[in-house]
Amino acid sequence: MVTEKQKFELNAVRLFRDAGGLDRASELACGSDPPDVLARAGERTFGIEVRRLYSDEKRRGGSPDRRRHSVCTAVVDRAAALHKQISDRFFHVSVHFNWNSAIQDHRVPIIAAMLVDVVTRHPLKVGESFTFRSEDLWGPTWPEEVDYVLVGLLDGPSPPFWGLSDSFWAGETTFDLIQAAFDSKESRTRAFAEAVDEAWLLLICDGSVGASLLRLHPGIADDSYRSSFDRAFVLDHSGKKFSELTVST
Repeated sequence: MVTEKQKFELNAVRLFRDAGGLDRASELACGSDPPDVLARAGERTFGIEVRRLYSDEKRRGGSPDRRRHSVCTAVVDRAAALHKQISDRFFHVSVHFNWNSAIQDHRVPIIAAMLVDVVTRHPLKVGESFTFRSEDLWGPTWPEEVDYVLVGLLDGPSPPFWGLSDSFWAGETTFDLIQAAFDSKESRTRAFAEAVDEAWLLLICDGSVGASLLRLHPGIADDSYRSSFDRAFVLDHSGKKFSELTVST
């Protein structure tokens, strides 16, 4: 069964291929983790690691936004699983979190249950949508971590769909930020490099696949990054263009 993480990685590489990064006839498949994705073009096989970029990431200590994104995703996934147990209608729910509020792990099931409750209590016809903002939902127990929820009901048989909205993040890449991404993947490169013709790294700052929306800094093509990857690329925020990065061992 393909996980949400694998779907993201395949979609990212598919966008990269469509932008010209791979031969359009290349076949894509989930890798053995590592690598995230295998791309086969003729007789050659490329192992591709996919890595999101976050504007607040440091070489040490990681990214608070990355950790926050992981917890918020857990809330949304939990809500989707709960909603599917009680409904087979095609709800489309987008949850917008307050990024100034940190969600503790024990709050994940509590917030998920509250979100499902408020969505299912509101009467909705096919084609209708509504927005629940925090001021409408606020009560003695409503989670302050949630800013608002967009809900729509579509036609056709389908389980409810829940998504996380993070498209408003913005910033600009830096040398240190990108080098930190290389460093975090080094151990994975060694694990699969001998099994493929080339090991590639694809960095994502593309809002269309749910990553942090970052602009590429002007000198990105002039920088040289330390890495054992054979080649490395970064997909820009449009999802339609990419830049190749210079790597050296």
